Amino acid sequence: MFRKLKLQFILTNLLIITFLFITLTGGAYLVLHFRMMNHAEFFAKRMAEGINSGMFLKQELKPPSHPRTREDQSSSSSGLFKKPRFAPPVVFFVKVAPNGEIFHNAGNIPVTLGKLKPLVRKILKSSKESGTIRLADSQCFYYQTPLTKESGTLIVFQGLKMEKVNQYSLITTLILLGGFYLILATFGSLFMAKRAIAPIQKSWQQQKDFLADASHELRTPLAVIQTNLEVIMGSPEETVASQMDWLTNIKEETEQMSALVSSLIFLARADAHQYVLNKRHLYLDKLISRVAEAFRPLADQSQVEIVLDLQENTLCDGDEASLRQMLENLLDNALRYTPAGGKIEIGLHQSEKKIRLTVADTGSGIGPEHLDKIFDRFYQADKSRSKGKAGLGLSIVKSIVENHHGTIRVQSKPGKGTTFTVQLPLVKEVHHGST
Repeated sequence: MFRKLKLQFILTNLLIITFLFITLTGGAYLVLHFRMMNHAEFFAKRMAEGINSGMFLKQELKPPSHPRTREDQSSSSSGLFKKPRFAPPVVFFVKVAPNGEIFHNAGNIPVTLGKLKPLVRKILKSSKESGTIRLADSQCFYYQTPLTKESGTLIVFQGLKMEKVNQYSLITTLILLGGFYLILATFGSLFMAKRAIAPIQKSWQQQKDFLADASHELRTPLAVIQTNLEVIMGSPEETVASQMDWLTNIKEETEQMSALVSSLIFLARADAHQYVLNKRHLYLDKLISRVAEAFRPLADQSQVEIVLDLQENTLCDGDEASLRQMLENLLDNALRYTPAGGKIEIGLHQSEKKIRLTVADTGSGIGPEHLDKIFDRFYQADKSRSKGKAGLGLSIVKSIVENHHGTIRVQSKPGKGTTFTVQLPLVKEVHHGST
């Protein structure tokens, strides 16, 4: 699927670039062609006006002179070379009698009059005032107009060989450059396609893994519930009190499955940007104190000490329920991995721009190979200590922190403990209604 998507991306990109290149080249060709024809027509009309007014009666058309070098002058004076160094441009005119016969001509005519006469007759039969004809293996512009002082028609010719050469040279250069850039665009599109599709492919793979892991996590409690129900239904004569062990198992698995479903719904809403935060100003130090007090009985039962180092009146802009869930998940994670006699330290300090929250434990720590994966969904570095958890707690923590425009990072050394550091934006102004 992704290979086909990548190919479609490359082909679409190349088609767009090719279309733009063809449009640019075609536009350049048309602009040059129209400019060439307009310039030739302007020149021919001016020359026709000069001929009809008698400007060229005494001095016939001559090719424009080219500056000659000293070598040209010396060779010309010696008579060794009689031909000009550069081929003169084709510019000439003919006067045609009403019967179609040429009775006067002047200029640089590239063909004999015998070959020119059929072309002149063809032009006279045409209704076009101006146009192009093929003359001496090159295109030539013509312009015909009636003679003013004589009977007949004046036809002015101008060769377009040099203009066509320049036009074709430019178009050829554009085509070569276009082909070169099209090759570069192919490799660029391939590179960009890989980069563009990589996040989609990664997201798709994560979604597949997410569904597979979710199915696995839900399958276990459902299997336990089904097994216990079969035992109960297999002894219908027993009382509820005698079946209490099986019912307790069903209750625990139902609670676990309910918590798992709630976590999955939370993450799904966060991914779809449908999780709405009810943000308001609150004192984060007070919220941490309440959460820590709620965890103290469980910590005392596990013989783990909770130590608070909180800066008072630390104001935060956030959703209280979400921040409470974040703190509960961090404390629950620390308690599960901290042995008896250990300690959990919660620190809260603020700087000029950030609020810094730390949750540090003296537990078993996390290996370096697991640090970059612990925020992944369903990932558990030590499944033997998961105690029925699905591995979604830290994923939820990260999602909550990011939704509050904060960051979270982890530092850990095996056997020495783990420290989670959360940074949140600081609120400088105190609003009414803060808690």
